Amino acid sequence: IPKHHVDWTSQADAETLAAIGRVLPRLAAAVVAATDAEGFNILNNNGKIAGQQVPHLHFHIIPRRSGDALGYRWPAIADYPKDKLADFRGKIAAGLESS
Repeated sequence: IPKHHVDWTSQADAETLAAIGRVLPRLAAAVVAATDAEGFNILNNNGKIAGQQVPHLHFHIIPRRSGDALGYRWPAIADYPKDKLADFRGKIAAGLESS
């Protein structure tokens, strides 16, 4: 549990996120074992538009089974024009350099 309040993952310090990363696999394994799930999702929403309803950094471990009707699928391949991808890449690089 984060000791300092932040709303979004991007607002958390590296130490907090590292601590969460160290315990998340163990928690996920315990949830899967307790629910006899076939798999799981780890969900972290950031901002109301992304579905965040509790304004505090937290993660959901969602046990999954065939036919569970959650149906979330993210299209991993987007059809962006090459110039748009180059624009994104430039903006991301500039943001990283300034932070």
